[in-house]
Amino acid sequence: MNQQFSPADVNQTKSLAWMSYLGVLFFVPLLVYPQSPYTKFHVNQGLVLFIIGVAGGILQKVFHFIPLVRILGSLALGAVGIFTLVLSIMGIIYAAQGQARELPLVGQIHIIK
Repeated sequence: MNQQFSPADVNQTKSLAWMSYLGVLFFVPLLVYPQSPYTKFHVNQGLVLFIIGVAGGILQKVFHFIPLVRILGSLALGAVGIFTLVLSIMGIIYAAQGQARELPLVGQIHIIK
């Protein structure tokens, strides 16, 4: 779903909105443009991806101590890592182009309103 935002808001904030998808740097655009709906849209998606990445890292450490699950867990979490990387690249491209498209599977999750 492609959401509509004010063209002035998009043009002003897209120069930093792409940073929302760079891990912990998701908060930088929000600090610079706290009132921008376009920025909040991308920061929300970046935050969801960041949380998935952190959870995956924690699970990988837990799986490391369980020998039988270690291999399967590593494969599954590796796939999740690749998936989040692909979604991050998609989000960076969308944000830099001034588009507000929801990312697959995570676009429906709203943490920041």
